[in-house]
Amino acid sequence: IYSIGRAHRAERQASETEAQRRQGARLLHDTVLATLTLLAHSGVGVAASALQQQAGEDARLLRQLRLGASPVPHSSGVYNLEPVEESALGTTLESVKQRFGRMGLEVSWHGTGQVLLPSEVLDAFLLALAECLENVRRHSGVTDAHVTITDDESTVRAMVTDAGVGFDLKDIDEARLGFKDSVVARLKDVGGNARLFSSPGAGTTVVLEVPK
Repeated sequence: IYSIGRAHRAERQASETEAQRRQGARLLHDTVLATLTLLAHSGVGVAASALQQQAGEDARLLRQLRLGASPVPHSSGVYNLEPVEESALGTTLESVKQRFGRMGLEVSWHGTGQVLLPSEVLDAFLLALAECLENVRRHSGVTDAHVTITDDESTVRAMVTDAGVGFDLKDIDEARLGFKDSVVARLKDVGGNARLFSSPGAGTTVVLEVPK
């Protein structure tokens, strides 16, 4: 019975993975690939401003997909991608958690999630956070991480911690971790910063800060 149950779960997971793959292919076909086709034909029949707007929406769609979101089409090639001046942090943290859960990293959230951030700041914050979690998944040797969100009048902070193998900061090239470009530089672009703490056998902590 146990073997049958495992077989059913494996079959269901394979089916869900294939469905996600097909959905992703449709999204790319309806949006990014269509835009690239127009560019390949020099945008014939399409105003430059419209092409620029479409490319911007495609870029935003790719950011959403990278963060684990699943945009729902209203019709062929039309997705819910209207610009939003501010977005609630709590509604997007869950998508990051689910994404890493599917990859085998259990993420536990602590603190507040009901914080509004400008969309550009939120994108940078979540992508930097996702890079930190990816480093945990790939390098820490553990299968769980903790993210604590706090804020004050001017700043939102995320502390990402793991109890993994840790490392000596002097022995690790930051660029190899994707930390310098994917975390520090990304946050600096929106007025934020990041700090990294670790030592061999004592796990790793990263503190991310962005302005409200």
